[in-house]
Amino acid sequence: MLNKDNALAQLTTQLYGEGNLNVLRAKLLHSSSWQQHNLCCYGNELQQAMWLEHISDFGLGNVDVANCVSNGHHTVVHINAANKANSNPVNMALYFHHNDEYIKTVECIVDSHSYQHAIEADCSQFIDKLPTPDPIIASQIDQQLHPKTSHMTPANLVDGNCPHIDALNNWWSMWVDKQLSLASDIYADEARVELSHSYLDNDSDDIKSYIIKLTKTLKRSYFQLEDIIVDAKSSDKVAIKWFVDGDITSNGTNTRVSVPVLTILTFAQGQISHESMLVDWHATAKQFGLKQAII
Repeated sequence: MLNKDNALAQLTTQLYGEGNLNVLRAKLLHSSSWQQHNLCCYGNELQQAMWLEHISDFGLGNVDVANCVSNGHHTVVHINAANKANSNPVNMALYFHHNDEYIKTVECIVDSHSYQHAIEADCSQFIDKLPTPDPIIASQIDQQLHPKTSHMTPANLVDGNCPHIDALNNWWSMWVDKQLSLASDIYADEARVELSHSYLDNDSDDIKSYIIKLTKTLKRSYFQLEDIIVDAKSSDKVAIKWFVDGDITSNGTNTRVSVPVLTILTFAQGQISHESMLVDWHATAKQFGLKQAII
């Protein structure tokens, strides 16, 4: 059973740490999909190529399970992986949708800056190396809601029994409303933060700077929640899937981009003690024809 005894965390470490592909194949259906670097693949041949690319670059070495968040048919396994050729780990998470017996879909979210740093490639080389993402059909209509329209908040997606609803709503307001002062309330004094542009530890002050930088880079930015998982065994572990849309100017041309983000939070005594933010900035750049990572 995939929900028992951290089965998916063990499967992930066997896949990347040992190169055991069969342990994953045994849990996939013919119709199961694997998404990696914004490319969705079906069938063993295409999926195997995706697995082997990552195993070649940062597998067959140490795989540390940083966190595992699971509830019902959704599980997020967050790992740091590094092979013997380099000492810089790659920050990555697998978002599983399953029926407790078989895996239906997997989204592999790689923090691309840590990946680029691990293999010591320059930005343009790294973007060229990534697979060609699926095309996006972008609406010409501004997706921002009217100021008086209600926006979705974590409270709309989280069970009312979750003890961290207020903290999650404040965390979301910090991003959406740029209410930076909330950081002092929702983060513990010694909170450890991993931002998607840095492979070093940061703190809540760095979060504020990151929000400002992102807002200045992506004009008319709009934030959208997609899903929130509160761990069934420990409500102190939360995984959040969300998107940030915005306009970016490159070579004199404005491009509307949509960037998927995965944030994993750990709470202690009602405050965030650890946060990891994963964004595949380089895959997004390739998807929208940009020469450099957005952040």
